[in-house]
Amino acid sequence: MKLALILVGWFAFSSVLSEASDVTTEEKEVDVITDFLNQELDVHKKDGQYAFEENMAVSVESPEELKGRIPASLAADYVARNSTASRLPAFVTKTFPIFILTKKEENRYFPETGDLNKNWERFYKDHPNCGGIFTLSHVGFSKDGQLAMIYLGNQYASLGGEGYVYVLKWDVTTHHWKLTALKSMLWIS
Repeated sequence: MKLALILVGWFAFSSVLSEASDVTTEEKEVDVITDFLNQELDVHKKDGQYAFEENMAVSVESPEELKGRIPASLAADYVARNSTASRLPAFVTKTFPIFILTKKEENRYFPETGDLNKNWERFYKDHPNCGGIFTLSHVGFSKDGQLAMIYLGNQYASLGGEGYVYVLKWDVTTHHWKLTALKSMLWIS
């Protein structure tokens, strides 16, 4: 009887895994970003919108402090998937209270010269209740597809901001990606 239950359990588990393997990397990335932003934007809760840079982060490194705590395949895929520039996926603005800040708009608010504090005042005058400007990376996946890694940066003042790399784990019970305790700060200002 125990053997039959084990076999039934294994077949159910392996069918979930095979369903997951039929999903493209892009589809998995949409799921990770959606689940991640549902959890993380709660932390940055604002009554307004969130401004996101139109391009995804490039050349984001795998944090040294996570080496040995995450599979090498996860770190390698994360670095590889973030080696070229690309635009933030359109679904993000349809799913969350997010607007895209184009490079042209960003340069208008934050020219290379000028008072950064006044620049931020002008930005917040046009976008009250905004949580600053966020940058998101592509998602890296472990070889077994059970772990994902993503970067989120948030600049909200001339000397106010931070950037973190987060590790998420696939929850087979809820069929959602969940934040783990593995999180690493890459920068702070």
